[in-house]
Formats: sequence, structure tokens, C-alpha cells
Amino acid sequence: MLRTDPTLRTTFCWVFGAVLLVVFGAGAFLAFLPTDRYVSTARVKIEVAGPQDMREKLAAAQTDAVLSAVAQGLDWEVKLGQTYNRGQTLTPDQALNMLRRIVVLRADTKSSEITIEAQDPDRAQAASLANALATAYCEERNEDQQVARLRERATPALKPLPNNRWFLLTMAAVAAVLAGLVLGGGAACLGAWRRGEFERVMA
Repeated sequence: MLRTDPTLRTTFCWVFGAVLLVVFGAGAFLAFLPTDRYVSTARVKIEVAGPQDMREKLAAAQTDAVLSAVAQGLDWEVKLGQTYNRGQTLTPDQALNMLRRIVVLRADTKSSEITIEAQDPDRAQAASLANALATAYCEERNEDQQVARLRERATPALKPLPNNRWFLLTMAAVAAVLAGLVLGGGAACLGAWRRGEFERVMA
């Protein structure tokens, strides 16, 4: 149909080209946004009786009590809101959810340590957040007569995380081609159908 009808071929090409430019352009814009993120790590030394005890203490570091102590201290609800909520202060629940998204905790049974990694576009804030969580966890553990001490404080990272810019560009190109084919083909088919209907009415 497209090979034999110049009008439908032109329609397909125009729609395909427009969709390709819009979709790929949007993907390229997102890929080159300044979204560098920095990771800082703090380490906490604890006393454990075995793997199960380590898992329990790792879970304790992620309880609402510990995270709330972090969110409410040093105005983290305000700071996180400035970065992730268009400058608006987060509610307590929003702050807890955000902390769970940007902080990663891991257990090392060999060294009896918990590593706390925090991500943020601000390298200093990432380090400050990791240290705040490590400190809150140590205080909570020590109140329960369980020894925990900050073995290594987080420091601001020198380099950001590797970005996935080229992956985003590749996915944008694939999505643009597929969307262009679907919408361009749809526009051509609609044009053919309308022409057929018009010719049937005029017959």
C-alpha cells in the first residue's frame, strides 16, 4: 500500500519523522540532565552471635525509630524536601520513605560490621546522611545495652556514580523507532480507510 500510494507514503514519513524527533529528543534531554549522584559509606562495628543475630541487627538499623531519629534531626525533612520535593518540607512519612530509597545497608558477617551507604546529588549531604544514620543506630543499640560503635565515618565522595547516559540514549532511540513505526503505520492505515470510505460514498 505504501509503495504504490505516494500520499500514504508521505503521511507515514511525516508522522514517523515527527514521532522520532519528539521521543528521541525527550530521551536525549533526560539523558543529559545534570543528575550526578554521590555515594558515601559509614561503617558500624557491632557484636554478633551468628548470622541470624547479624540479620536481626541489620533489620534494627532500618526500623522507623532509627530512621525517624535521622529524619527529625539536623532538619533532614527540610533538606531532603529541597532536593527531592521541589523545595517543600517532607512530612515524617515522606521522609521515612525517602530515606529507605536513598540509603542502603549491608551486613558483613566476617568483620561484624554494618555498612551504611547514602546517595545524594550533594556529596557533602550524602556523607552527612550516612553519618547521621550510623550515629542514630549506635545510640539506639547502646541504649539497649548492645555494643555498637562508629568504626569509620563517611567522607564526601570525590567522583559521582557512573551514569547510564548511553543506555538511556539507546533505549530512547529504540522507543522512538518503535513508536514512529506504530503511529506512522496507524496514520497511513487511517488515511487509507478514510479514502476508501470517501470513495465508497461518492460512488
